[in-house]
Amino acid sequence: MSDSINVVFVFDDKFSDLFRVAVHSMAKNTGKNLRIHVVDCGISAENRRKILEITAKYGNVSSVRVRAPRRIDVFENFITPKHFNSSIFYRLTIGETFPDIAEDRYIYIDCDVLVDGDIAELWNVDLKNAAFGAVSEDKNFVNSLRRRASLGIAHAEYFNSGVMLIDGKKFMESEIFERTLKFVETTEMELGCSEQDAMNACLGEHECLPLSPKFNFMPFAEYSKRCLRRDGNPVIVHYAGPKPWVINRRVAQLMESVHLFQHSSRMLMKFWKYADEVDGVTFPNSKSNSQTADFFCKRLLQPIERTIRKSWKTLTGQRGKFAY
Repeated sequence: MSDSINVVFVFDDKFSDLFRVAVHSMAKNTGKNLRIHVVDCGISAENRRKILEITAKYGNVSSVRVRAPRRIDVFENFITPKHFNSSIFYRLTIGETFPDIAEDRYIYIDCDVLVDGDIAELWNVDLKNAAFGAVSEDKNFVNSLRRRASLGIAHAEYFNSGVMLIDGKKFMESEIFERTLKFVETTEMELGCSEQDAMNACLGEHECLPLSPKFNFMPFAEYSKRCLRRDGNPVIVHYAGPKPWVINRRVAQLMESVHLFQHSSRMLMKFWKYADEVDGVTFPNSKSNSQTADFFCKRLLQPIERTIRKSWKTLTGQRGKFAY
């Protein structure tokens, strides 16, 4: 295992500011040396310059490398849902884009995250001979049930690929990239979550090690409060639901100040705590009232989701690998 922590991001220009906030939070909370690898899916010269300046700003970031992947037609032509684009597939090509870490261990992280703890905790997890580790979404009951049914998944748990701890050597030996690519080329299924759905549908039950939710903590998932009670403070906060930068910031501040949706509003403002410390990042959609209304709807519907999940669990007697 490398003495430094290899962390890989895959993004295009519109995620550049989010990437800088994510790296800032990671560098601020991690003591060990970090090596950042960026798969460039369309980054401007100006944003590339800002990315390469990161090593001068953080003493524990020893290197930042930016490389474009080999473009793959089936990825480029795949029709993705409006909130995704083809770059999401290129997280599968990390070993090809950075062959010097292809047989090493590395962490893949989406850009819409905060690293609010020491990422070395994730780095040191024993993968127990699995090719990679990821956090299950099965306690996020409605989403998981819908996805499992549409993909025909009868085994294992549906995992979120937004954060993955990867054993590069086993990942290559298992031909996960090739198998997922073939699935995308031949499937007639609707892949609402693109590459994540494809991986869940075509990989075997024991290829992914379920990780503690604190390594991919989704604050707006139905089970998030119980995650906090069980695991303590999250290491990685993943804004896989409502995004702080598209919700009206003043409304979020007001909610926090009057303790409305205290857990959710605190997580929204946590993002701004880190973002305000990074020079030059801008989020022009942070006054969106439509996204704010969507956030309120989802929060108000969560008690209904909890009731459905409990009823289903009672009827089926099912329990996942993590009990909350």
